[in-house]
Amino acid sequence: MITVARAVERALEDHPLSGQAMQAGIVNYSALARELKPVVESILLQPVSEGAVTIALKRQAVRLRKRPPPPLLRHPVRNIALRSGLTAFIYQNSPRLQDIHRRLIDATGHGDDAFIHFAQGSRESSFLVSDNLLPVLRKLTTREAQTACYPDLTAIGVRMPPEVMTLPGVFAPFVQALGWKEVSIYQIVSHFTEITFIVSDADADRALRVIKAVGRSGGTKA
Repeated sequence: MITVARAVERALEDHPLSGQAMQAGIVNYSALARELKPVVESILLQPVSEGAVTIALKRQAVRLRKRPPPPLLRHPVRNIALRSGLTAFIYQNSPRLQDIHRRLIDATGHGDDAFIHFAQGSRESSFLVSDNLLPVLRKLTTREAQTACYPDLTAIGVRMPPEVMTLPGVFAPFVQALGWKEVSIYQIVSHFTEITFIVSDADADRALRVIKAVGRSGGTKA
């Protein structure tokens, strides 16, 4: 038989933001109990009082506060890089795109001012390039089926300490905070100890402030 406490715990698994608020001690338990009561009743298959849910929530909060702090709070981010003047091109997959990527790299002459990122999915592939490479890429892709183009983008790269790479949820505070601030993320690029958020130039300043705040506070003050 499932207890009310276990049902509340299961309900919170589908409401991670509520769990975070409980861990931080900033939740209104009565209001949260009213919200979760129908979910708890559907798990138990029987009515349950709001008071019972409230008590279970408070007990669960005690357990949550004993958990270790968020990964970013233990390992603050100290290295953030920004690159503007980028454009993203999306193409239908073709056997030529890998070769186009290689030829695009060769065309840069390994210049420091060039930016190239190529990613291939199951149906589409994307090139993210600095604006000085636009003529080269357009010439190389004349035979490709382009599905979208997004100009005026900025890449914000966050360097993480290697010890956090195996910790669950280490990137979640960034995505959550950017969404809360209504910053659209065009693409996320991950390279082991570095994660890069691609946003519009118009959102770049706001996104940078959010990412810096998350990096300093572990997501608790963004």
